[in-house]
Amino acid sequence: VALVVQAVRIHEVRVRAAQLVGALVHHLHKDLDRPADERGDGIGRLVAEIDSRPPNGPSLSFHRAMGFVEVGGQELCGGAKEVVYVEARA
Repeated sequence: VALVVQAVRIHEVRVRAAQLVGALVHHLHKDLDRPADERGDGIGRLVAEIDSRPPNGPSLSFHRAMGFVEVGGQELCGGAKEVVYVEARA
C-alpha cells in the first residue's frame, strides 16, 4: 500500500526577530512553492491557515505578497476565533 501526500501543512512558525522571520519563511515557502514535479515529493498544494480574528495582519500581508489567494475560512472556539485559508497559486 502506497501513501500519497496531497498537501503539507506548516502549523506555526514563531521567532522574535522580524528579519529572521522574513528570511526563514521566505526560504521555506520558496522551496515548497516550486511545482510538485520539480520537488519530487508529490505534494500538490500549499495552503496556510491565518488568524483573521484576532487578526494576524503581517502573516496575511506576507502570504498575499507571495501570491497566495484566499480559498476559505471558518470560525473556531465558538466564534471567539476566525481563520482564513490561503493557497499558493502559480
